Amino acid sequence: MLRSNDGTPWTWQRAAPRYLALLAASVLTFHVGFGLGWPGTAIAIVCAFGGAFLVWFSFWRLSRSGPEVVSASSIRGRLVMWAIRRGYGRRT
Repeated sequence: MLRSNDGTPWTWQRAAPRYLALLAASVLTFHVGFGLGWPGTAIAIVCAFGGAFLVWFSFWRLSRSGPEVVSASSIRGRLVMWAIRRGYGRRT
């Protein structure tokens, strides 16, 4: 079951008004703010909402799977270690 940050169950009664407000704000932003026509506004909204859903879904799937072990000798492992060392070097 999906849950909110405070641990309460996720329901459509709380989510639907927020999604409708986000949809209205995106229509105003793309149509009025950026001056797109109605077809361009619709395409921009579909791309924005679809991209946000794909990002959310991929992170949700990653959070459901167990920890992933990355070998330090693999390309991904070396990239992760390089990023960690670079990040820690900038904070000091």
